[in-house]
Amino acid sequence: ISVIYHLLEVALVLVQHYERHMMSSHASKTTASLSRPVVDPRTLLRVLMDYAITYAGRYLVAARGLCQQMLKRYASIGEVELPVPRYRGFHVRPSTLVSKIAHHYGSEVHMKLSGELYDASAPLDLFRANEAINAKKRRQLADEITHLPLTPEEQALPRTEMVEAVRKIVATLASHGKLVIYERPLPLEELQPKKGDMLLQFAVDEITRMLAMGKIDIESDVKVVFKGDMRVLADIRLLAEHGYGEDAFGNNIPLPDRLAYLRR
Repeated sequence: ISVIYHLLEVALVLVQHYERHMMSSHASKTTASLSRPVVDPRTLLRVLMDYAITYAGRYLVAARGLCQQMLKRYASIGEVELPVPRYRGFHVRPSTLVSKIAHHYGSEVHMKLSGELYDASAPLDLFRANEAINAKKRRQLADEITHLPLTPEEQALPRTEMVEAVRKIVATLASHGKLVIYERPLPLEELQPKKGDMLLQFAVDEITRMLAMGKIDIESDVKVVFKGDMRVLADIRLLAEHGYGEDAFGNNIPLPDRLAYLRR
C-alpha cells in the first residue's frame, strides 16, 4: 500500500509540472525564450506512464493477489443449499447480485447443480446454470401434465379442440400453483396441432414453447449448493431469503441493510 501511495504521489507531481509548465500559453512563451526546457516533455511523460503509473498498477495487482491468498488461508469454508430464483432462474439481476457478493469479499465461491460447478463471481457462468434448471423444470412439467385426470375422450380430442384444451390445462396448473402466467391472454391462437398429435404431448410441447418464450414459468423446487467462505455464503443466503432482489414477476424489491453495498 505504501509503495502504491508514493508512486502515485510521484505521478501527481509530474502531472502538475506538465500541466503548469508545458501545456499553458505562458509556459510556451517562457520555454521559447530558453535554449531548451529544464525537463524534456517526452522524458517526463515516459517516466510518468512507464514508471509511476505502470508500477503503481503492478503493485496494486500484486497486493490484490496477496490479499486473496490471505483470505483463502483464514476463511472458514462451508456449504449452503438454497432455492433457485423464482423468476426465470439465474438471469441478469440475481446472477449479478450473487457475483457482487463474491467480489465484495474477494473469496472463491462456487455453485453446484447437477454435478457441475459454476463460478459464483462470474454472472455469465451463472447464466449457464439456467439450461440445467430449465431442463429440470421441463421434466417436472411433463410429470405434472401426465398426472392430470384426463379421460380417454379428452386424450384423443380432435385437432380443432386441442388449443382450448391446452388453455384449460395451463389454467388448471396455474390454479394448483404449478405455473406462473406472465402474459394474458396466452398466445395460443396461432397454434396448429399436427395430424396424429395426442393432447398430452401437444400440451407438453406448447407449454415448453411458452416457457422458452418467457410467457409462463414453472414453479419448481430446484435447489443449488453454494460452497466457499462462510461469510459470503451468509450474505448469499440472506439474498435468497429476499428473493434474490426481485419478486415472483421480476420486479425490483428492497434488500436488507446488511446488503446495502449491492446497490452501490
